[in-house]
Amino acid sequence: WAGSGVKALGLCDADVREAGVSAVAAAIREGCEISALDLSGNARIGDLGWRSLSRSLQASTTLVTLTLRGCDLTPQAVPHITHVMRTCQSLRECDLGGNRKLGAAAAVAQICESMVVGGSQVARL
Repeated sequence: WAGSGVKALGLCDADVREAGVSAVAAAIREGCEISALDLSGNARIGDLGWRSLSRSLQASTTLVTLTLRGCDLTPQAVPHITHVMRTCQSLRECDLGGNRKLGAAAAVAQICESMVVGGSQVARL
């Protein structure tokens, strides 16, 4: 993937699971310079998949937009999401809409806190 010229990766409703998102994470670690990643509608990625992705995205210098709409995210995914929001300095937009399980007050508060206190550069959530 590195040097492939791929700038946007849209995997919306593609039934991506842990192994698939781990492959995406590996490509990012290997130097794929994507600016937009859309994983919307992939509800079976799982905690290990989110962890793998967050570790890769923390070092990204090109990712601007991360779309996780309708991924059935739970409060257990919040630490991974906030980690990306705090460490990926190029990230400006993170779409978490349609994740009803994420609506718990504590989860929302943690996400908002990472934007205000954590040094996040995200301008649109």
